[in-house]
Amino acid sequence: EKMSSLGSFIAVCFLVQCSDCLLSVSSSPSTIDVGLTNSLDVLCSYTRTKGQSLEALVALSISRSMNATDFQELALINVFTGNIVTLFTTEAVTGTGRVDTYGDSFINLHWDYPTMSAVGTYQCTAHGSDTIGHDILINNLTSVDYTKPDQDVLLNKIHEMDNALKALQNKMDELRNYSAVVTTLLRENAHLKECCNANSRKVDVLLHSVFAHVVNNSYFLSKENSSNITEAAAVCNRYDGYLVEITSAEQYHVIRDFLLLNSTNALGIFLGARKYGNTWRYSHSFRNVSYFNWDYGEPNPLTNYDCMYLQYRSNLKMFSFPCTSSFYQFYALCEFPMFSSDSLNV
Repeated sequence: EKMSSLGSFIAVCFLVQCSDCLLSVSSSPSTIDVGLTNSLDVLCSYTRTKGQSLEALVALSISRSMNATDFQELALINVFTGNIVTLFTTEAVTGTGRVDTYGDSFINLHWDYPTMSAVGTYQCTAHGSDTIGHDILINNLTSVDYTKPDQDVLLNKIHEMDNALKALQNKMDELRNYSAVVTTLLRENAHLKECCNANSRKVDVLLHSVFAHVVNNSYFLSKENSSNITEAAAVCNRYDGYLVEITSAEQYHVIRDFLLLNSTNALGIFLGARKYGNTWRYSHSFRNVSYFNWDYGEPNPLTNYDCMYLQYRSNLKMFSFPCTSSFYQFYALCEFPMFSSDSLNV
């Protein structure tokens, strides 16, 4: 009674061996040279058309056999995993594919430098159902054969690889030589730029200054207004000089006459001297100041009156002032020891 009350279940599966149908499988190449062939692809593809027995495709799989009878599944792709290929082998193989239940589908296995383990008969299987729900399996076969290269083939391959290596080495040498040339050109360009900058500074001296020559020293009066002692020193440094250091009465009178002759609208001239404690020192040479020509009441005894300038309205006498002060229409008088016209050649 229990048996009569139980419904019966019948599983039906149709296996179709396909030699010339819309399920195709191929290997590229079909024969590998073990150790020399650099790649192998096994492609299984399914093209759906009307009127065929397989109504809905569910999965594609690839299996392999060494004896063409006992097949071991290598990879499978199905509608449930999308475009992800599931591999069932530990070989160094990659799988790609796509399954479209009502369209074209494929699965491909790829080996780099395949070994003997890739040799055999490959079976491509399409898994699906017919119009009434019966399971349908469609198979198709291909094979991968092998050859072992003889000694001459191996020697030729070694020769080709040796030539390729030599060509690569030559190219690397060319690149090294090119790099050395570029480095030399960059170095020469930097040197040229340095020379151009130096010559440009010297031309600026000629265009923006008035010169005087005394014994082994040359002086120029910049036409650039400097608002403070720092800016004035920067003007002289730009031309590889420094703020003038007056060391004698003779030098003072020559400079004074030069400034009076070339005065424009300047109110004062910055000098290269600073006070350290109670001692005045030259800013460039750092020697003690050896000549003074102070105006009446100068220098100011306050500690922060630590810089020096010449004032036009006081007949270019020396005045002290705080180095942090700012002025209007003050100019830099720069000094160049052993400065000559030869050093201005461009």
